Amino acid sequence: MINAKWKIRMQSSQKKIPEQKKAIESLQKLAEEYLSGWRRTKADFENYKKKQAEWADSFRLTANENIISEIIPVIDNFELALAHLPQNPEEKSWSEGIIHIKRQLEEILSKNNVKKMNVKTGDFFDPNIHECINNPLAERFPEEKKSISKNQKNELLVKEVVLSGYFLGSKTLRPAKVTVETREKGEKEERTAKKLDS
Repeated sequence: MINAKWKIRMQSSQKKIPEQKKAIESLQKLAEEYLSGWRRTKADFENYKKKQAEWADSFRLTANENIISEIIPVIDNFELALAHLPQNPEEKSWSEGIIHIKRQLEEILSKNNVKKMNVKTGDFFDPNIHECINNPLAERFPEEKKSISKNQKNELLVKEVVLSGYFLGSKTLRPAKVTVETREKGEKEERTAKKLDS
């Protein structure tokens, strides 16, 4: 009797095995779908976090750009004032105060990733970072008026820096305002040779 019961149970359990295998396979497929969906959602969330961080950085730079654009003319005015400091030793403390205030403003700009352009007399004119306030080529080519083409920029040298330019990170915040002059033919060849050597 015991053997008969075992046989019946064995036969019924063997009949259930294929059904159980199908149920297990079905559950495994469902688990894989859920896992795959979870991985996609996790990747999407990581991408979202990166985009949000980039957006926040961009927003901060844009917000800072407006404020910084208003601070730069103040520094320009300090530079003008410092160019005309009195030589009287009695007024030295006043001039030291002006220098200190200018330095503080420059430190604020530096902390906000603003850098002053290093433009010198004799540099090649670059329309990406320079704004020409005169155009000696207009005398030779009056139809071009104030604009300078990219082909003409290698003919021009910075004659004088009228107003400093600034970068905000790698972006030109304000181009340097410069006067330019044309290069002489011999000077042009000499500068080009030096540029190629370096």
